Amino acid sequence: MLVDLAPAGNPEAAPIWANSALVASGRRDELARRSLAGSRGSMETFVFRGVDRASGRIRHGRLQASSSDEAVERLNREGLRLTRLGVVNERQRWFRSSVDGAVRRSRPATLDERARLARQLGMLLAAGLPLLAGLELLVRQERVGARRAALADLAATVRSGIPLSRGLARGPGRFDPLSVSLIRAGEAAGALDDALLRLARVLEASARLRSRLLAALAYPTLVALVAGVVVGAMLLFVVPRFEQLFLAQFPGRHLPGLTRAVLGLSHFVLQHGLWCAVSVPLLGGVVLWARRQDWCRERWWSGLRRLPLVAQIWQAVWVARWARTLGVLLGAGVPILDALALSRDAVGTDEVLRLTLRSAETRVGAGVPLSRALQEGGSAPATVIALLEVGEATGKVPETLERLADVQDEEVDRAVITLTALVEPVLMVALALGVGTVVIALFLPMIDLIRALSGG
Repeated sequence: MLVDLAPAGNPEAAPIWANSALVASGRRDELARRSLAGSRGSMETFVFRGVDRASGRIRHGRLQASSSDEAVERLNREGLRLTRLGVVNERQRWFRSSVDGAVRRSRPATLDERARLARQLGMLLAAGLPLLAGLELLVRQERVGARRAALADLAATVRSGIPLSRGLARGPGRFDPLSVSLIRAGEAAGALDDALLRLARVLEASARLRSRLLAALAYPTLVALVAGVVVGAMLLFVVPRFEQLFLAQFPGRHLPGLTRAVLGLSHFVLQHGLWCAVSVPLLGGVVLWARRQDWCRERWWSGLRRLPLVAQIWQAVWVARWARTLGVLLGAGVPILDALALSRDAVGTDEVLRLTLRSAETRVGAGVPLSRALQEGGSAPATVIALLEVGEATGKVPETLERLADVQDEEVDRAVITLTALVEPVLMVALALGVGTVVIALFLPMIDLIRALSGG
């Protein structure tokens, strides 16, 4: 009995032969002699790939046989022109499938992966390819094992008759509710390709915004790391040599307070340096764990939002995400109340914005235009309200919202550039202070020595 297997090219299979030209010419005896012919024994599992002579379609799967000859003969009787045959190492296959399954279950799809899937699948559907055929094509093109397995699971879900939106919501690397709702709206309207391309634009814009923010943080992080390495190297290798010089030149003499403090810090690093080195990755792990906790993340961001420039960037980021999400949902035909509820999730955990949007939903449900509902809430930026009024007057609210998102993205870029320009000199001054403090502490006793030698 043949059972569907993962796409061809499976690394779990050890190839026995793969010469399709010889197979097509019928010289199977020659191939069998070059393979493992005559190796009879217990039943083995073979993975195969070939072309069905009757339909011309590619088939792949696995079967059990006592030898490669028997496998070739059985597949030939079923009308399959083989292009690949391999024996499966059961232990390796079990281990790899277990690891891949654990990875797919534990790691959700990243923003870039979701954007790429939406873009590629939307383009295939727009070109006229059926949904299942498009998914199978993406499975064959994928080279990363975990992603290929996740796509294969999604294709199997769609093949069983389950809609794509439900498959994305419950499958490995499942999509967020916003993406699922947008795809469901596209399925209901018969415009799945358009919905996927719209979703790709939203996800790609979010990925670009995140990349810009990470790039803005990269330089300060690098400078801080270099400063820590320089100061640590001085405490480990430079300060101990000066201490030996001080002991030799100033026996029993009282050293300046700053010098004693630096020497004490050097002693601490020398005695506990190993523990410090071990604690750094542990501290990093704790920070990463805390980032995923709602209570810690909310306190962190609430503290950052009190800084003037950071608050401006924060508001622009979430307004851009909300406007682009709402515009795409309305453009895909999602009812405005449902679209408002879904787009509220795009603003994350910012309670001020969420309360403003929730009260706006109530007013819109009572028949108030969206621009006026936000204005009555009192927390929406004036730019948002002004552009929404223009969109409502012209009947182009989705397009206006997407334009608003572009404006907010430009504002984020300007604010990030300004913040980076302010952070750079601050970090350079901090680096100079750290290194300069150590240098001054080491040379203060030398000044006293020079004075003593000169008779001052």
